[in-house]
Amino acid sequence: MDSTSPTVAFVVPMGPTCNPAFVRDTLESIIAYSTEPHRIYLGCHESVGESAKIACSGLETVRIWTHTNTDGHGGKLLYNLSALYAYAMDESPFETLIRLDTDALAIGKGFDTDIMEYFRHNSSVGLAGKLEFARRGTHDSVTQQILDSATYKVYLIRPRRPQAMFAKFGLMTTLSRALKEGEKRGYRLAEYVFGGSYAFSRSCLEALRSNGHLPNKNLIWTDLSEDYLFGLLVRTAGFELGSLNGARLPFHVAHRQLPLSPEELRSCGAKVIHSVRRFNDRNESQIREFFRQYRE
Repeated sequence: MDSTSPTVAFVVPMGPTCNPAFVRDTLESIIAYSTEPHRIYLGCHESVGESAKIACSGLETVRIWTHTNTDGHGGKLLYNLSALYAYAMDESPFETLIRLDTDALAIGKGFDTDIMEYFRHNSSVGLAGKLEFARRGTHDSVTQQILDSATYKVYLIRPRRPQAMFAKFGLMTTLSRALKEGEKRGYRLAEYVFGGSYAFSRSCLEALRSNGHLPNKNLIWTDLSEDYLFGLLVRTAGFELGSLNGARLPFHVAHRQLPLSPEELRSCGAKVIHSVRRFNDRNESQIREFFRQYRE
């Protein structure tokens, strides 16, 4: 699809261990099933730049965005993603931003149009995907980690170097303010949208940027998963979290493997799936090959 005046921006973060061939397969699936003018941003650390070039060679709608920040999870990933989202906002007049991990795959035509229409009909929702609370067995620990990060207890969390101790004051004040504001707007501790595949409305991203969160260096020092953090920040910005996952909805995603067999996903009308790394005894290569044979 032509990238002139894109209405949809896709963000695909590429880590240092990603297989360029698998990344390309995900990019090609997006291009094949997108029905909107779009632009794809392949984000990575500068050390992965050559692999990124291999992955997107010849794909005209793909732009590579590199950074020099420390890679990682939690606050570091939040910072890098936020910086990439802000870059995409400055570079493209998109209406909807869709983030897909490299182990996600598009398998249904018009998935991006479906997502954009969802936001048009649900203007109070700013972030949508697989809406969840922390999984049973981890809910209490995640809740406690959120609360600890917003109080003096953050100083008990490693690392304890002088630089980190000073920076954690910014983390504590930022999260404590966010919690107070989020609770006024309906935030419930440990609610989040699963990070492997989700979508933002542009209006929500604009509000996050106005609040100083695209990006916010104060949040780098937390080990909280970035999807928990986005769940809180979106509420703080005055938006709700929504669901795009399940029957008659485009997303069919799970954390560590596909939620259904490849055959069931094709027959049930799924359009975006995660994770293609495995399903029972089938590996990523086999799963990708199954879906590739149906790609236009």
